[in-house]
Amino acid sequence: MDGADEQEEAAAAAAGGAADGAAAVGARQPSERDLRLKQRKVFNLKRKFAELTAQVEGALCETRAVSAWKLSPRSAAAAAAAAKAPRLDASERRMLAGARSRRLAEVAAKQCLAVIKALMAHKFAFPFNSPVDVTKYRDYCSYVKTPMDFGSMKVKAEEGGYGEPAQVYSDALLVFNNARTYNQPTEDVYYMATVLQEYFQERWSKLVTPKLQEEAKQAKGEEDALRQRKAAAARAAADVAAQEAACRLASCLDELHEQLAQLRVQAALCCEPLPAAAREELAAGLAGLPQRQLEAALGLVLPRLMAAGDSHLQQHSKAAGGSSSRLEVEVDLARCGLGID
Repeated sequence: MDGADEQEEAAAAAAGGAADGAAAVGARQPSERDLRLKQRKVFNLKRKFAELTAQVEGALCETRAVSAWKLSPRSAAAAAAAAKAPRLDASERRMLAGARSRRLAEVAAKQCLAVIKALMAHKFAFPFNSPVDVTKYRDYCSYVKTPMDFGSMKVKAEEGGYGEPAQVYSDALLVFNNARTYNQPTEDVYYMATVLQEYFQERWSKLVTPKLQEEAKQAKGEEDALRQRKAAAARAAADVAAQEAACRLASCLDELHEQLAQLRVQAALCCEPLPAAAREELAAGLAGLPQRQLEAALGLVLPRLMAAGDSHLQQHSKAAGGSSSRLEVEVDLARCGLGID
């Protein structure tokens, strides 16, 4: 359809040039071809305006989405969800677990070893500092399934065999429980195991428990810091995405503004030129408008006035000394307080 329009326009231009000679006698009546060409121009303009309207609607939707994300107040549920730290993936959890395991192993190798040495130095510890002689107590294995002693615990701790303090605690309780399992409550070893367990709990609370609390606090701090870094990175990525969307929107709006300006000019060219009396009446009406309304109105009518002046510029140039129609437009607008650059 655009190719046919160009051909029609060329033919109409040729016909208009041929009819310029007769313009001095009287205004040429538009031919049927001129009317069809004008109808096609109007149709194309309507189609372009419809397409431009759809693009403007899309830009408005994107603008609302960006504004809702950046400016609209969040609900309480949305704020709580935003304040909640992001979840950690498997690799991040393994990293935190590895750091905590190293700290716990260090507590087991230092503070727990100090507790074991304190137990072995107790006056009641001699029955428990070495493994039970099964050749002397032949039925020992019938009562005790997992033998344990402080000496074996000390060697294991020195060699780094304990991965965490909980393992040391479990072996110490095993020593005391084995002693009470094999011996009767009336026997001395039973009593000695009870006294040693109380002493063990005291030393554990003094040496190991504070370290465990410190390590738990450090582990929580590391996890919180990692979650905060992830949340900050997510917010930064969202801000970048919003900025990119705003840049795309600004570019789209600039393009739409340019297209709209072109369509305004094309629409003005499709209109019939204003006669002198109509321009006088329009100028008088514009003169009575406030400044802001005047500027908005001129933005609509100026292309039409310019088209009217340019379309008759050649016809009246000789009679008016070169540019009478444009001068008429300037005079009309000068009455409103504005001129044409």
